Amino acid sequence: MCNRSIATVGDLLAGGHVMAVKSGSTKRQNAVLPAWKLRFFEAGMLDKIPEFDAYYTGADWVYHTALDPDPVKLEWSIARKKILSSWIDEHPGTRPYAWWCFDAPGIRQRVGGTGTPKHEVLKYAPAFVFGIPRYWITAQDTGILGRAVHKGKPLDINDPPLFESQAAYLERNGLLSEIEKAALPEDAFDLEAVVSGNILPEVRQG
Repeated sequence: MCNRSIATVGDLLAGGHVMAVKSGSTKRQNAVLPAWKLRFFEAGMLDKIPEFDAYYTGADWVYHTALDPDPVKLEWSIARKKILSSWIDEHPGTRPYAWWCFDAPGIRQRVGGTGTPKHEVLKYAPAFVFGIPRYWITAQDTGILGRAVHKGKPLDINDPPLFESQAAYLERNGLLSEIEKAALPEDAFDLEAVVSGNILPEVRQG
């Protein structure tokens, strides 16, 4: 009989179809993956302009969904398994940015709050980050010369849009194993509130 090592939570889930915002750097980085790429896969952000190869530029990564082929999707398909294994072990109940872009089976459920995503009332293409709408109606969008131009409601920071947590989403879609559930933090199922109207949603729990 062969000896078997004990699998980690990430090892068990990363191979399957296992995300503003909980983010962070994994401790065990891929030895061949530049730190800026890991950061982008995890959080969808570039902290600084990195050294790009001759083919892709910084804009290609920031606006990757507009490109065909998508450079981030191509590289994610290669690095996905190792990144997910580390991520799930260190951030149980959540998934990184690239997983939400390319692997998530849908978006997160909204459960309350005031505010309308721009794509619902304006000519904006639907865009989501970590399963949450990326662009929201703000006070600046509510009218021209005092006349309403849409039926949407501005995001209200005193009654912000509320969404199910990442852990609740994963559980609802059957993507949490019993092992990962046992490793969840106490606040894993707290609702998440969108408190910023544009770009990457800033999400707080509570």
